[in-house]
Amino acid sequence: MKEKDVSIMTNKDNNVSKSYDNDLELTQASEWLAKLVSGNLTDKDKERLQYWLSESPSRAETLLKLSDTWDELSDLSQLSTLLPLDDRSNPRKSIGLIDNWLPKFPDFSVVSIVLLAAMTFAYFAFNSMTEFDNDNALVYMTDVGEREIITLPDGTIAKINTNSKIKILFDNNSSTRIVSLIKGEVYFDVVSDANRPFIVMAGDKRVKAVGTAFNLFFQENTLEVIVTEGIVEVLVGQLKNKGVLINSLSKNTNVSKINLTQGHSTVIENSIGPVDIMDKKVIDKKLLWQHGKLYFEGESLIDVLAIVSRYTHYDFVFLDEKAKEVSIGGYYDINDIDGLLTTLKRNFIVNMSKNSDGVIYVSYDNNN
Repeated sequence: MKEKDVSIMTNKDNNVSKSYDNDLELTQASEWLAKLVSGNLTDKDKERLQYWLSESPSRAETLLKLSDTWDELSDLSQLSTLLPLDDRSNPRKSIGLIDNWLPKFPDFSVVSIVLLAAMTFAYFAFNSMTEFDNDNALVYMTDVGEREIITLPDGTIAKINTNSKIKILFDNNSSTRIVSLIKGEVYFDVVSDANRPFIVMAGDKRVKAVGTAFNLFFQENTLEVIVTEGIVEVLVGQLKNKGVLINSLSKNTNVSKINLTQGHSTVIENSIGPVDIMDKKVIDKKLLWQHGKLYFEGESLIDVLAIVSRYTHYDFVFLDEKAKEVSIGGYYDINDIDGLLTTLKRNFIVNMSKNSDGVIYVSYDNNN
């Protein structure tokens, strides 16, 4: 954890922030507990509960502690405004309604059983895209074909594309907000905080912002940056440590940097590439993955399948050069790659055949 900058955030400020966060978490946990014991948890509620638990490791502990306290009370008047009980004067009578369909475990409370079932369900969904590394940093990842939307500790929204991985290196008390983009593509809609820069690290490349929105695609040490709102500072170079970037950028002669504004993009390999100015239509097209769509407008088939391959485990092998240059157009659904490939085969002059190993052979259709 970075050393606090006392000129920005005092210990009193930290205590107030922690108190607010704890009170909010306790309130939210109380609301979830009320839903759990009411027996009215819908499928949508279950999804929301999974998401709420995934945003902070402390939330599960808060919910469990609250359930133990709640179950030991003989008078639940403190939660009376939250709990839709049939008989508020006799809360145990209402709990009995739930107890009718629960298995009998004498060593466990009714509420704990209900909560345990819900949290077990949430645990497996949560751990399908999260893990903790050796430093207890939270890591989010998506498998091939998956996309996720998460909320970072500061409220920043991160939309994670297929086969991507990020590590969260800050919390609400950090003086600098740092995220490590390990691989893949992520769109960040950053909450503005002038006192806490938002920095994304990708290899030896850094993108620094305050309150902006931008898209990053990191693959094989190449980083593509597209700015959709505000200004970001892009840096590249061999850094001795992260502190050099954060605290003394101008003193580090090994780092080159450039500012990008809305509509600007660049590709960084060993150095910062040319800056392109993209109109909104082009940017919207590039970012359609956020809506589960792909759009092509005359791209060559080899370029189209390079994009499609990110969303599937299929391998594409071209059998001739002519097939690579076939022009492709149209909207396609990321969630239906097989349908996309069938459409390409039906509407364009190409043949596609798949073997049992998931290899798709692509050739030009000379019969059309």
